[in-house]
Amino acid sequence: MDRLAFSDFLNWLGETLRPHYMPPNVLGGHDMVHVEGVLRLGERIFPHMPEVVPDEYRAAAWLHNLDRCLSLKDSVRKSGGAAGFALELLRRSPFSADSRARIIDAVLQHSKKDDDLENDSLLLTALRIADKLDRLTPMNVLAGAAHRSDLPHYDAETPFDYRRNKPNHLKYLLWNFEWYGMLPYDWARELVDPDFFRLFLSFLRELGRDISERHGIPNEIEAEIQSALGVYYERWRP
Repeated sequence: MDRLAFSDFLNWLGETLRPHYMPPNVLGGHDMVHVEGVLRLGERIFPHMPEVVPDEYRAAAWLHNLDRCLSLKDSVRKSGGAAGFALELLRRSPFSADSRARIIDAVLQHSKKDDDLENDSLLLTALRIADKLDRLTPMNVLAGAAHRSDLPHYDAETPFDYRRNKPNHLKYLLWNFEWYGMLPYDWARELVDPDFFRLFLSFLRELGRDISERHGIPNEIEAEIQSALGVYYERWRP
């Protein structure tokens, strides 16, 4: 198969993967809305990380959720996993062997829990920053519910114990605030829209009040928010 120029390859990659990132071929939260969000965020991240190669980032953004595509499961399996399938796609590109390895590593590791700034590539760090930042947007606050519509809104047995309770939408919302604190740089936190973040917090506080009144129990949502935000709680105290 002929190798394509970078822009042509990225256009081809997008055209190839876009249908697989559309429902019902993928669950919400890992769909085209999120992929496009990560792609757009690159333009805001590059000025802070000028060593990141934009075309490598764009390829990684397109590939980073391919393992979530229900319609690609057979292809991924036949290729020996996400790394093998990504490599098959990248063989059509003009990227060097080192670039391909860096892209695949970023795709495979982007969802790990913690950054390792000493050993992670800058590409991986940039992709992980964008992945978190896109979760802190109005559109992707819906992602948890869209991804797991089978879950309850909250754990009725222990509503205000998100670290230990059963999977539920409130738990996933509070995880978003953990990701805010896990961003590796202050400049990345500055890319979060403060007006939306305050609105998001106000919604959670109202949700806590509603749960408290419905169950006749103390409202402990503020302690949950403080636990999720950790050392950054004081920035957002009501």
